[in-house]
Amino acid sequence: MGILDIFKKKKSSFYIIRERLLEDSKLAEFSGDWKKRQEISIQLLWLKFIKNEDSIIHGELKVPKIYPESSESYLNQTTSEIKIPSKFDLEEILHYKFTERIIQEYGSVLANTGEYQKCAFKPESILPFPKEYIKLAFQFNYLILKTEKPLFEILENKEEIVKKLRAAEVYLGTFLKASKDELPSVIGENVRVGFELSKRE
Repeated sequence: MGILDIFKKKKSSFYIIRERLLEDSKLAEFSGDWKKRQEISIQLLWLKFIKNEDSIIHGELKVPKIYPESSESYLNQTTSEIKIPSKFDLEEILHYKFTERIIQEYGSVLANTGEYQKCAFKPESILPFPKEYIKLAFQFNYLILKTEKPLFEILENKEEIVKKLRAAEVYLGTFLKASKDELPSVIGENVRVGFELSKRE
């Protein structure tokens, strides 16, 4: 070990994981593996929320119970402790903010699907995250809106929010498990191929 190595700061699990994911994301993009790219994107988003927790939690909002200490304490946790949650907790504000962002980014894609804007079907490959995670985000937000006393104040009318969410979620069904190469954007062909692909799902 060289003398400079002694003074090198050991990287936390958080930074090691993030660097690896960023490299994997480049490879997935290069190889055209859109499913892998989406999986990596959702993991990177979760890491971003962990790192920026202090800026997310403000005012009267309760500090997330899973991260009760300082930012550095959870940035230095083990891989298993900082992994993306398998289910969401109604008492965890970080989970709400995370799922809210998932829906927002899905909404951005929905508002601008490019060449597929007028098509009946759209390729799942253009979604920002895995389709199943977007569905989970919607389900979690519905549960929050049904809660009598949520963790934080909801300023808008709950019924109106549910209507908006339902309308956006309906369109998720028009995204088929396919890449741009597999699903034409020419309207007639899009319908024909789209129906064929939908039979396989």
